[in-house]
Amino acid sequence: MEAVLEYVFLGNSVKQWIIAVSCIIGGLVLGKILAAIFRGLHKKISAKIRIYLDEKFLASYQKAITILMLLLGTWTGLRFLHIDDKIKIWVDRGLSVIVICAVCWTVFKILDSIIAERIYTRKNASGNLEDIQFLQVLRRLTNSLAWIIALVLVLKTLGYNIGAILAGLGLGGVAVALAAKDTLSNLFGSVTVFVDKPFKVNDRIKFSGFDGTITEMNLRTSRLRTQDNHIVTIPNGMFASAPIENVSLEPNTKVFQSVNISKAGGYEKLTAAMEILRAVSNGLDEFDTPSEVLLTSVNGAAYTLQFAVFIKKDAGYSAALNAVNLKLIQQFREAGIDLV
Repeated sequence: MEAVLEYVFLGNSVKQWIIAVSCIIGGLVLGKILAAIFRGLHKKISAKIRIYLDEKFLASYQKAITILMLLLGTWTGLRFLHIDDKIKIWVDRGLSVIVICAVCWTVFKILDSIIAERIYTRKNASGNLEDIQFLQVLRRLTNSLAWIIALVLVLKTLGYNIGAILAGLGLGGVAVALAAKDTLSNLFGSVTVFVDKPFKVNDRIKFSGFDGTITEMNLRTSRLRTQDNHIVTIPNGMFASAPIENVSLEPNTKVFQSVNISKAGGYEKLTAAMEILRAVSNGLDEFDTPSEVLLTSVNGAAYTLQFAVFIKKDAGYSAALNAVNLKLIQQFREAGIDLV
């Protein structure tokens, strides 16, 4: 038996290989045990900090713990083997890179689960879309930041001089700044939107010739659904340099329309038409306040009347105009007023 244990295979005795493999298996088993223990403590921890961490998060950190313990066991087992120094250096670096990625991934999952829980809570509690869209952008930003940090640590572990890399970026800073100008402009545009709050998700806005509802906001762009049901993607940087009309903040929408009344009816028909126009929106649930009427021009055959109606904030725009126009035609017909 002793002879078998002392038998040399790939530069190491069987005994050394058994110890190394045992360390690796022991690390895996220890990881599974620790993951099970942490899962058992999950309810107590989440109740204490008053944050519910979902099953996806639990699965994520259980995997992370298992991987870290497996790597620890692998690193320990390799200490018992005779390995070429160059190979050993790169093996250690590889293990370190995996550890860094596992830790950053776990930290990101923790933050992501906390933010996701807050989004879920706010959706069910207050339904404040402004806070929800901020948390969604924060979630994406956290993801990007976590992996940027991981990349820097990995480069440092692999032996790269981070200071020299940063210095090189400094020398080429002008070129980088020019290349990233639009991206930075859009990021600052996002900050402007969240700080100044000219609109939020589900607000109807008029901007640069577009009229529609904001359906989504991201770090770089926002999506707007037009009145024609088309999706327009707008870089956020444009919001910092152009006027924005927030239709949703208006108490109502003022809509101007014109009608031509035949002069054959004389002054009496004209005044009757003006009274009908003033009262045309009365009794319709989609409208606020009586309409406004103005005689804008007189020509050889007709009087031109312009009237304004005020559509309520939550009323359907097209349905409201359809209702008021049908009512107008009906009342003009009943009063014997001819349109030209």
